[in-house]
Amino acid sequence: MKKLAKNSVDLTGRKYGRLTVIEATEKRAYSGSVVWRCKCRCGGEKLVPSPHLRRGLVISCGCAAAEQRRIALLSHRAIQEELKISWEEIALLRARIAELEDETESRWATAGL
Repeated sequence: MKKLAKNSVDLTGRKYGRLTVIEATEKRAYSGSVVWRCKCRCGGEKLVPSPHLRRGLVISCGCAAAEQRRIALLSHRAIQEELKISWEEIALLRARIAELEDETESRWATAGL
């Protein structure tokens, strides 16, 4: 393990979301904080500054965001399918209304009104 500054907290072994902290790197973030090598539950690795871990700004290697996009896309498709059915039903209702209007007009015409 790399030597940490006196004011740095050792995060090795801690879990943040899907990430498990493996070790500190020699890299430092722009703010001067330690950058940690983390292993994700999916098997990916990511380098993350300690404030991002502690504040919950980074919770995975990127797989969580990809999963969320996939779920949103599937939800969107399901809604589209519901709307498609609804629009088809509306089209059928409109056709039926048009038929009823034609029947009503023909009744009025036959009655001479």
